[in-house]
Amino acid sequence: MCITFFYINPRASKNEYRLIIVANRDEFYNRKSIPAHFWEEDNSIVGGRDLESPSQGTWLAASKKGKIGILLNIDIRIPKSEAISRGVLVSDFLKEDSNAREFCQNLISKQRQFNGFHLLLFDLNSNDISAFVQTNSKKDISKVEELEKGYHGFSNSPESPYKKVISGKTKFEGVVNQYNSIDQRDVLLNELLAVLKSEEKHYPDDVLFETKKLVMDEQYIEKLGSVFVRIPEKSYGTRTHTIILVTQENEIDFNEFTMKEPIDLNNVEWIHSYFLVKSTT
Repeated sequence: MCITFFYINPRASKNEYRLIIVANRDEFYNRKSIPAHFWEEDNSIVGGRDLESPSQGTWLAASKKGKIGILLNIDIRIPKSEAISRGVLVSDFLKEDSNAREFCQNLISKQRQFNGFHLLLFDLNSNDISAFVQTNSKKDISKVEELEKGYHGFSNSPESPYKKVISGKTKFEGVVNQYNSIDQRDVLLNELLAVLKSEEKHYPDDVLFETKKLVMDEQYIEKLGSVFVRIPEKSYGTRTHTIILVTQENEIDFNEFTMKEPIDLNNVEWIHSYFLVKSTT
């Protein structure tokens, strides 16, 4: 499970952020990862890496080229044993010269080679922000979907949102409406982090149950019904928060809060990594 909320500001003033993204990564606590850093093979990219993925790919990263990518996995009934690692999707987008629309269009013909995913891609242009979502687990996968300005929320369901996405987006919207000001950056950061750490349960949820019933018992499905997930019996839960704030000058204020490995649930230590990525676009 993972979840993300974001706001594309249609009329940002100079003192407002034009794009705000928050995301939780839910994963097994013993799955080896590297916290966010500038990548050795391409130091224009900042993001974490999944060391147990065949591609050592990423779930979320940003680039000095003015690109941001987010990957959300989707459970499917019968996973493909020979599928290409989904972790390459974000890294390929950030490394290639193609823009978000072009990358999604090129992906259409080969997206069935992957297990289920939502791929969210952002282009930070000087006068505008373009955002696209590509999903290979819905009925019609032949179209590239451009997202409108405003508020959005996504998790791991193919089409209909989970209740926690609907509730979390409302809370996210309230925080942004109140604190979207560069002058209030630290307050905004703390309030957004509180949204990501919410353990308020939103269950029963028919969409969540139908999505997860083939892979998990209901006693554990219920524990997925909050923005912040904690299932110690399965050694699984939310282990990374990411908050990205983008200014009018396309400066990417990249913040990652992640559990220090090896993760000890009786004594969790959170590491805050901060990067200021100056886009060249």
